[in-house]
Amino acid sequence: MRWDRHSLAAGIIGRLVRATGAVILAVPFTSCAVREAPTLVTVPGGYTVIDSKQRQAVAEIVGEDLEGHPVSTANFAGQTIVINLWASWCAPCRLEAPYLEAAFREVQTANVQFLGVNVQDDRGKARAFEDGFKLNYPSIFDPSGAIGMSLRKQLTGLLPTTFVLDAKGMIASVINGSVTEQELVATIRYIVGESSAVGSSPSPVKSMSLAGQW
Repeated sequence: MRWDRHSLAAGIIGRLVRATGAVILAVPFTSCAVREAPTLVTVPGGYTVIDSKQRQAVAEIVGEDLEGHPVSTANFAGQTIVINLWASWCAPCRLEAPYLEAAFREVQTANVQFLGVNVQDDRGKARAFEDGFKLNYPSIFDPSGAIGMSLRKQLTGLLPTTFVLDAKGMIASVINGSVTEQELVATIRYIVGESSAVGSSPSPVKSMSLAGQW
C-alpha cells in the first residue's frame, strides 16, 4: 500500500490522539514537510524539553482576553510563558483545567506567566468555563483559530496543547494532550532554572516529532 503524506500524517495523529486522550482541532493540512526530530531532554518527573540549541522563537501573540482587554506576550518579555490552547467543548481540556490552575498558583512567584488561548469557541461558554474552574490567568479569545495556526510549525491539530516558552521567547517544550500539575511544574522549574543547571542536565534522548511545517 502506498502512503501519501496526508494519509501518513493522519495515521500518526490518530495514534497520538488515542495515546493522549486529546481531541482533533479543525486545522487544515495544506502541506506537510517533515523535519528532523529535535533532540529532547527528559526532565525527571516532568515532560521532555527541546535542547536549547534547537529551539525556535515564537512571534508575538496579540489579542483580547475573554473580557475584551488587550493581551500580548510582549508584556511578559523575560519571563517563562506557559501557553495553553483550549476550548470549552474539549473534554480533555476540562480534565486538565484544575491542574493548570494549581500549577499556575505554585509557580506564579517564579517569574512565570500563564496564558490561555481559547480557540474555535463561543465567548460566553468560554467565560463560563473560566469561571467554573476559577482560572486566575488570562486567555486570549481566538474564535477563528488564527493564533493556533500562527503556531502551525509546532501545532499537531490537537486540543489541548501546551507550549512552554523559555525566558528568551523560544519554544522549550510542547505537550500534546492533558497535563498533570506535578509534571508541568517539574518541567517549568527545569526551564526556569536552566541557566544554573549547566553541566547537570539529564541526558538528551531522541524522540519522534510531529512538528512538520503545516
